[in-house]
Amino acid sequence: MHTGTQLRHFFTTLLLFGELSQPDLLWNDFRHHVCDDLEYRVRAMGIESPGEDLIYDYGLFLLDKILQDSGRSLDEWQSMPLSQEGWAALIVNPLNNLTNQKSTRTSRSCATPLFATPLLSPLTALSNITPIVFSIPIS
Repeated sequence: MHTGTQLRHFFTTLLLFGELSQPDLLWNDFRHHVCDDLEYRVRAMGIESPGEDLIYDYGLFLLDKILQDSGRSLDEWQSMPLSQEGWAALIVNPLNNLTNQKSTRTSRSCATPLFATPLLSPLTALSNITPIVFSIPIS
């Protein structure tokens, strides 16, 4: 059963209202469940073999997004790890994967983020995807 979305919302509720003394321990114990639905989503972004660390990093990114909807940020909890990858850039412009296959790497380094490449301009993205769309046979 994929309960990750509900657990991410529950986890952020605990952060916001639970006065947790060591939220990092809770994260480490339950991150597998909190991120149980994310491997498919990460693969859909063009990352063929995401490791657990990358999936957990995306989970931290999503937790932070939920907290930002409440006017808060994950970095307010000093013991909590923070996302190290540039997920926002990939989500903003998923067409970037059509011409930039660097995102298929499976190893990562904090010094060089996985998605450190610049976004394509909308015109460049459109010109890259148009030939692909029109080459698909209609059945």
